[in-house]
Formats: sequence, C-alpha cells, structure tokens
Amino acid sequence: MGTKERILLTVMLVASAFMMHGMEYGLRFKSHSFPATDRTYLKLGDSNFNFEEELAFGFEMGFYDKDRFGLICTLTGDDGTVISLVSSAVDGGYQPGVVINDKLNLVPMEFNATPDNPQHPILILRKKENKVIFTDNHKERHVYDVDLSRMKSAKIEFGRLPTHVTVAPVEIQDIRIFIEAQNTHKWELRRHDGDSVYDDLNRALAVAESPHWIIDDHLDWTKVYSLQTDETIQTAFNPEKELFYIVGPNRITEFNPISKAANHINVVKDGRAMKYSNYLIFDTISDRLLSYSFEPKQTNTFDFATNQWVKDLESDIEPRFANHGFTTDGKNAYMFGGYGFYMYNNTLMKLDLQTGAMEDVTLHPLPDPRTSSSLCAVDGKLYIFGGMGNTVGKQEIPANHYFDLWEYDIDTMKGRKLWETDTVSYNFLPSSSMYYTPKDSCFYVASTLFGGCMMRISPKRPGYEIVSGKIHSKMDYRDCVFNLYRSANGKNYYLVIDKRQNDFSHDYAIYHIAYPFRDVLLYDSFMPSSRKGSGVSIWWWIAAGVLIVLGGISAYVISRKRRIPKTEHIEAVAPSEEVAAAITPLPMETAMQSKEEKQEEKDQRPENDPEQGPDDAEQEATTIMEESETEQTTVHFDRTNSAVSLLGTFSVMDKEGTDITTKFTSRIKDLMILLILQGEKDPKGVSYETLDEVIWGDKDEKSAKNNRNVYMRKLRLLLEEVGDIEISFDKGYYRIEPGSVTIDYHEIMTRLKDTEKNKDIDDRKLEEILELLLHGPLLPDTSYDWLDSYKSNYTSSSIQILSNELERIADDNALKSRIADSILLHDPLSEEAMAVKCRILTKNRMKGVAKNIYDTFCREYEKSYGEKYPVAFSEIIA
Repeated sequence: MGTKERILLTVMLVASAFMMHGMEYGLRFKSHSFPATDRTYLKLGDSNFNFEEELAFGFEMGFYDKDRFGLICTLTGDDGTVISLVSSAVDGGYQPGVVINDKLNLVPMEFNATPDNPQHPILILRKKENKVIFTDNHKERHVYDVDLSRMKSAKIEFGRLPTHVTVAPVEIQDIRIFIEAQNTHKWELRRHDGDSVYDDLNRALAVAESPHWIIDDHLDWTKVYSLQTDETIQTAFNPEKELFYIVGPNRITEFNPISKAANHINVVKDGRAMKYSNYLIFDTISDRLLSYSFEPKQTNTFDFATNQWVKDLESDIEPRFANHGFTTDGKNAYMFGGYGFYMYNNTLMKLDLQTGAMEDVTLHPLPDPRTSSSLCAVDGKLYIFGGMGNTVGKQEIPANHYFDLWEYDIDTMKGRKLWETDTVSYNFLPSSSMYYTPKDSCFYVASTLFGGCMMRISPKRPGYEIVSGKIHSKMDYRDCVFNLYRSANGKNYYLVIDKRQNDFSHDYAIYHIAYPFRDVLLYDSFMPSSRKGSGVSIWWWIAAGVLIVLGGISAYVISRKRRIPKTEHIEAVAPSEEVAAAITPLPMETAMQSKEEKQEEKDQRPENDPEQGPDDAEQEATTIMEESETEQTTVHFDRTNSAVSLLGTFSVMDKEGTDITTKFTSRIKDLMILLILQGEKDPKGVSYETLDEVIWGDKDEKSAKNNRNVYMRKLRLLLEEVGDIEISFDKGYYRIEPGSVTIDYHEIMTRLKDTEKNKDIDDRKLEEILELLLHGPLLPDTSYDWLDSYKSNYTSSSIQILSNELERIADDNALKSRIADSILLHDPLSEEAMAVKCRILTKNRMKGVAKNIYDTFCREYEKSYGEKYPVAFSEIIA
C-alpha cells in the first residue's frame, strides 16, 4: 500500500475511533425488502467533482442484513467511464467487486462488515498512471488499469440508479473526498434537513431520495405498528428474535418490527388464563407463549405446532392486578402490585417459567399498595420504581403518584428504599418494565409524560432525565397497557401503548427507538443543580431560535452556523503533511487567522477577478443574508411567560415562565381551546349548550352539567397560574378574557380581521402578522371534527392576505422571502410561494438550495396530485 493510501485510510480509521455502539448516525439504505422505486439514492454535490491528477473518496460502511448482495456506490466520469463498488455473491459468501465499464473485478477478500465492525473502502483514480485503486481497512491494495486520460470530472452516487436498482443493505457515514490529495469534502451524514445534508468543509449539498437517517432512530420514537379492534388483545415480545405476538381470541399476529412483516396464526379456541390487561409473556426458555392468572393461580401455554392452547381453559374473570409491574431474571418472572375491584395492591408474585408454579412473596419492608409500577431484575436484585396508589390501598382514598426507587435481594426479598422525592413538576406513570444498562449505570423506563417518552433513572440519586423525543399520544382511555420491551442485544426499545376505550375497543400502537439515546432533555426540577445547569438540551435553544427567527433567509444563515461552527470543522487540507490536522479542530487563533488571511486575499483581487471561486460567491450571499437578518430582530409577542399558544403547538407558560402545558389534561385543554376559538368567532363567547354538545356529547344533560362545572373550576384555577386572564359567564355564554396574557390566536385573528376590514397593512402590522404566522399552523397536533372549520378559516384567511402582500411588494426580497416562507408553512403546495423562494435564493447565489426546495415541492406535488409538476426548474428561476 502506498503512502497516500495509508494516509487516507488513517484518516478514515481515526475518524471512526470513537464509535462505541456501531453507527449511531449515517444513512441506512432501503434495500431488498422495499419496492425498487422506494430504495435509497444519494448524490454528492450539485455538480461533478473536477480534478487534474487524482480523485479519491472513502467512507465507513457496514451491512445490516445477512443478504449483502447489491450496488453500493458509483463514480461516473464526464468521459463516460463508470466505476462501481458492489457486493457480489460468491460461493455462499460475499466479496467486494469493482465494476469498471460493465466488467466485474472481484476483490479476493470477504465482505462481512457490520455497523458494529465497519469497513472503510477507498477508491482512488490516478490519471497519469491510468489506474483505479481499491483499498480498505485490511490494508490490501488492488490496482486496475483504466484509461482515465480524457476524464476531467466525475459525479459520485450511492445506492439506486435507473440502470441498477439492486441496492446493498448498507449503513454508511463519514464520506470523504480527496482531490489532488487534499481533503476537500466530508459528509458525516449526521445533521440533515429533510432529504438534504451539507458537507462540513465546503458546504456542498448532498440530496437523498427515500432516506433512512440513523440519527433519527436515536432521537425520536417511530410508530411501527397500529391497530384498532374490538377484540380482547394482549401482547408478548420475543427479545431474541425481536418478534411481537399480538394475541386475540381467534388469531395471533406475529409482527416483525424490523421488516414490518406480519404473519397471522388462526387459533382454534381461546385458552388464555386471563384475557384482560396484559397477563401474557413470551417464555424464552421454551420459546412459547405463556398466559397466567393470579386469581386463580394458573397458567396456559400456546403450542405453535398445533396452533392451540395446551389446556382447555375457560376464563372470563376481571383482573384484580391490572397494570402490575413485570420483570424476569431468565428463570422466574416477578409481578408486583396492580389494581382491581377498587383496590390497589402491593403483592409480589413469583412465577417459575419452567414449571409454571406460582407463589406469593412478601417484601420486607413493604411498599405502599400501588398500580403501574416499573420492575427490573438484575444481578440478583429486584428494583421497583414509582406507580400510583395510597397507604391503605382503597380507591375511596385519594391516590398519590409515587416517585421512589426500591431495591430488594431476590433470595431473601429484604431490601430498602434507595430514594424518594416529592418535588416532581408533573405526574406520570412508568412502563411496567424498566431495563438496566451497566455501561450507563442506570435504568431506562418509558413514561406517560408528554404522551410517552423515555427516561433515565439513577439508583444513586433521586430524579430522572428525559432522553428521547415525545410521542404525544393522547392519554384518554378507560384503561391502558403501557409496556416497554428491549431487544436481546440492547439496541432497540419498543413501547406498546394499548388504550382500551369506553366502548371497550382497543386503540393499539407499537413505537420504536434505538439505543444509545441522543441529546438528553431535562424537563424536571428535582435533579441536582450541578446537573440541571449542564443538562438543558441544546434542542430547546434551537427550538426557541427557530420560533424567534422571522426570516426564512435568516433561518438559513443560522442553520448554516449551527451545522458548521467556525472553530470546529476547519481541517488541514494536505494529509501528506500531517494526517492529524485532517481530523483535529484548529485552535481559535489559527482558525481566525485563516479566515482573516482568506479575506485579505479576497480584498486584494480585482473587482471582476475570473478566479473568484464558489466559496467567495457563497460568502457574498451569506453577507447579503446576514445584513437582512439584522433588519428583523424585534419580537412583538412574548410567548415565554403568561402566554397561551395555539399556533405551531399547544403550550401554556405561567407567570414565572414555567411551562405548565402538561397540567392541562386532554379535557381541560379541549375546554380552553373551544373557549378561545369560539370566542374569536362570536363576541358573545360559547353557549353552555355548545360546550356540553362538543365536550360532553356522550353524557346525559345532568352529567354533562356536573362535568362542565367541575372542569370549568379546574381551568379557572390553572389560569390563575398563567396570569391576568379570566373566564366570564353572561346570559348563558362563557368567554375567555385574556387581560394581559398573550394568546397568539387572539392576536393573529385580531390583526387578520382588521386587515380584511381596512385592507391596508402598514409595515408594523405586517411584521406582527408574519411573526405570528411563522409559528406554524393552528393546533397541528390536535385533531377533532369540530376543529376542522376553525383550522380551515384560519388557514384560508392567512394565505389570502399573504398572497395579496406578495403581489404588492416589489423590491424587498427579504420581506418577500419571509412571506413566501409563511405561505409554504400553511400551504406546502403553493406554487407562487415556491417560485418566489427559488428566484430569491438563485439571485443570492444559492442555486443548489433553490433546486432542493424545488425538488421537495415536486415530490409533494406528485404525492398529492398523482402527476409530476409540469414546470421545469429553469422556467421557475428564469
């Protein structure tokens, strides 16, 4: 291997030296299990990469599937030369292949990289030698003779091509391009904006089609399965094979959350020992489904060979231990607490998975009776976290939410309370199981907070940290199964939310998130102060910044700065001189000096210097945008305290600036929303008949009135925390009186009505309207039939006024861009707004960004209308 190849390989290896859990970011290519048109494609850069003597590119990759056959990447020269890297099936295994102009050259080595043990292939083109060189982390070098004399540039693509749709099932990251032995481009494939991602060195754009961004798996929950049924269903999970079993009276659905494949097994007769709540597990010792009941103590197993339950059981009893905590140590299962027949319980049941024997176990000391606790068995210890109940176990006594952690020795069942806190800001219930991770020395547990999120619990100190995005599942149900499962390899967590409604139907969903979890978010106030200060996630600040930024162009500048900090990502360009410089950030002084020297060189050039490159053009565009950014810094409406927000998302901030949104239960939230919306529509407010019909339509007149009075009082008490805002009642009508509290919907509707009436909009009013509209649509995360008319009227009024202003304004491109941004936020298929954005961006020398906006619009247009958008990009920007 030559010196240059060793240097390139060293850069690749050192860059990945800190990978601890395989690929935590990058791009996973949709492959064999997807239709050909849905497989992943990635193109690097807006145009070809020019070179005179040498072009090289490398990346990290691993196969995530056993069937490793397919195309990985392709380099196409401007002279017609095509060079591809493929994974080829050979003698029952797989080898890399370098395809040069339809000739396959097999590389004599195994191709068995995985995300946990990636390989680092590198392709090098040398024009003077007419050689193509392939090398990887095995330090082997394979040389092929190719006529490169006429090639001046090349484009680089990954995945699906029109002529080659067989895509290899790979995960890739950290793509690097070296031109003339200088590291010119690096796409980490970590931070992405939809389908787009920029390289960290020269801001070149790469656009993907049908992408699966790995980082998203570690940030947010993804719904992988949903079901609505009237049948009594229960869930079991096989962690070894990552299979779910959704068990009903007549059918068992075997669901694979990885492939999304579902297999249905017809059941001859329902023989479950308990049919309600979730008294069902998958026994990994004997690979069988096991149904159990505490009352009476009995079990039954399902025989997959005969598709029958082994015992002929008839059971239709109601559970006495619904929503009990559950865990297993591999030999025994442990079930604690639960609720039934107006009683909370603190009984611990032990189930021998081999024999099916069940016994009561007494804990010393005994926690208060409770339901919905979370259990974990690890290293001979049993841990119990949280729940809801009271000291005597009777439902007639007010229930408390427990935030405590208990530890017991499994052999003696003697233990102690590790910690307890009563300073939690929001009540929540944990999942029935939690899981310990030795590497992090903590438990991971799902929580009903924010409609579902993942928490980190430490055995050493009270408190929790939120380590995932929010599911926002509406917690409205008669009763609910809330179970967390983990795959045997610890990489995948699944949350089952099975809500049984008042009509006894099931609203069922399975959500997935990948470990390790990224970007910890701290919401609660009882973590130690030393951790709280450092733990507030940058995503909160990013979210706040996005809300405050009023200009689309300004937002683009800020996102550029966030993606490439000035003192980080500045890399030495000559790996032959010092490899370390290619992967280590420069000191602040050096970075600033480099920038100043570059500016000095630019200042010394003639005005029309033909050598002015794309970097300079982009810098000028950036300057234009930064200048426009300074013009829009005034915030007219403070939503950080004493504020109720309906635009973009529902949120409520109290007088101290604390987010109290979660204190608004679904019924209280619906009540307030209706009061606000109808109050803007009708000056009188909302009649009590309308409230009863919309909010309590399922109840008789007397019951509806009682509920209305109770919830109106609860709402009034919460509004006292918000500030000077009241609910008035006059002649049968309720009305919200905002006082000094900011209600964004009230503010925007006041201005829209005034504009429709007076037609003229002065500069200040337009600024205020844009600030409000750029927060987003009306209650996008809330959906009711009665809301549709409010949303429709709000959207149509907003777009009409903005469209008129867009036609009126002639020369202020920054303002036109902001108006177009707002229109697209409310109507993504506005051709006029898209065209304005593309023309302004092109004028500001950001044609690549404009093309990306156009392409995104075209894809949405085709999805919505079933046909391709008829106007070409060149016509749009002409």
